[in-house]
This record gives sequence, structure tokens and C-alpha cells, in this order.
Amino acid sequence: MKLLIQRNKQAFSLIKKLKSFLVKIRVVKSKKGSFGYTSEVFLHQNVLIYDTTNANQSNKELSTAFHQLFYSINLYGKTFEQVLIIGFGLGSVVELLQRKCPIGHVIGIESNKDIVDCIHKYYILDHIELLQQDAQTIA
Repeated sequence: MKLLIQRNKQAFSLIKKLKSFLVKIRVVKSKKGSFGYTSEVFLHQNVLIYDTTNANQSNKELSTAFHQLFYSINLYGKTFEQVLIIGFGLGSVVELLQRKCPIGHVIGIESNKDIVDCIHKYYILDHIELLQQDAQTIA
């Protein structure tokens, strides 16, 4: 099964990766977004973590919750020609789905320009169209 999203392994130096096991390293600090919160991306234990003022957007508990939801609604094992993800973040939903489902093409909507820039800088995307847009403006 092809990987639609994966982290660019050369995006960080070995020293920075090792340092991230000792301290969280801020990679992106965003200004207040349209929803009134500030967001940050950290490298922690060689994993990119997306935090906002109100919630941690990419952690093991969130991944577990999505996994349980996808399992309970029988999503796994199905084939998807196209997937629309509103609130793309760092792509954790795609990472989870791509392990269990063949996916043809993903359209991701993310309102935060800094997060979109972060994705393009630190990830390799294949068959993903990532749009920086407020989902409320989609017609």
C-alpha cells in the first residue's frame, strides 16, 4: 500500500532529533488564527506535535480515539477513491487511514497558513491536494 504522507527524514539534523528527546523544540509558532487560538508545532521525541491554545491536536490519545471511531463505523478495509479532510493539521488522520485502507486521492483543507507551510516543509505528500482555506468558505 502506498504512503500518501510521510515525514521527510532529512528535515531535521541528527543533533536536533536527539535533542528532542531531552526537550521539546519549537518548530512553528503561529499567530492567532481565525478561530482565536495560537498554534505551535514542536519536535518532541523525534515526532512533530501540533498544539493549540485549547488542545493538543496530534497525540496518542487522539490517534487512539480516531482509531476506535474508524473501527466502530467499519471504515477499515474499505477502498476510497477520494477523501476530504477538513482541519488537516499535520495529517494524522491520513497517517492512520493509510495503514488500513487503500486511498486514491486526498483533499485536505487547513485554515492555518503556518501549518500548511509546515506540512510542505517537513512532510512528503503523494496524491494529497492541500488547500489553505477556511472551511466555512467552501461552496
